[in-house]
Amino acid sequence: MRVDEQRRQEREERERRRRLAEMRASLSDEALAALKCCADEALAAEGVDRTHLGYDVLVKLKVDELLEREDLPADARASHGDPETTTVES
Repeated sequence: MRVDEQRRQEREERERRRRLAEMRASLSDEALAALKCCADEALAAEGVDRTHLGYDVLVKLKVDELLEREDLPADARASHGDPETTTVES
């Protein structure tokens, strides 16, 4: 039973990483930059110094967290087609 649980967790983690990679790849350069700024701000609010060893990894993890929460900046939501922020030109 324990091996089955471990395999299930590994499968879920692989799916999570794949889904996040797809979301990141679908973002425009501007949206990704905005999301990274949000991650920087969140880390600063948590008291993490930019000179912290592994800071880039922390930014990536924070970006993933923001993507999963769908707490995207407005331009990132627009690139995903969020109906609240997407405008249709006529």
